[in-house]
Amino acid sequence: MHKTFSHNVKIYYEDTDSGGVVYYANYLKYFERARTEALLTIGLSNLKIKDEFNSLIIVKSCNIEYKKSAYLEDNLIIKSFISSLSKTSLCSRVSLFGIANTSSHLRWRFSIESRQLLDLFRTRS
Repeated sequence: MHKTFSHNVKIYYEDTDSGGVVYYANYLKYFERARTEALLTIGLSNLKIKDEFNSLIIVKSCNIEYKKSAYLEDNLIIKSFISSLSKTSLCSRVSLFGIANTSSHLRWRFSIESRQLLDLFRTRS
């Protein structure tokens, strides 16, 4: 079982439409920020991956299931973990929890060209 990472997000006016509902594409931004923060907790960063491993983490596929909208000034918690690793990719599951403990779910697969980097994920996450 891989470690679960958490990241908090507060919804600001800029994130919403005129009715105070979060624009659907913004969820991907929140999930990407959470992914970046998760990397930092295991001693990596996007720049370190690029510079030291000569590799990138590229989104290969993404599937979001929206359960309930988030609203202006909501405080959300994003929880994610690596659900599988292969020779060339990793798959992550992400859940977003709101005030009413409802959630949206994301499943995405990343393509990674560095075997050394994938081995590092196996030991640190």
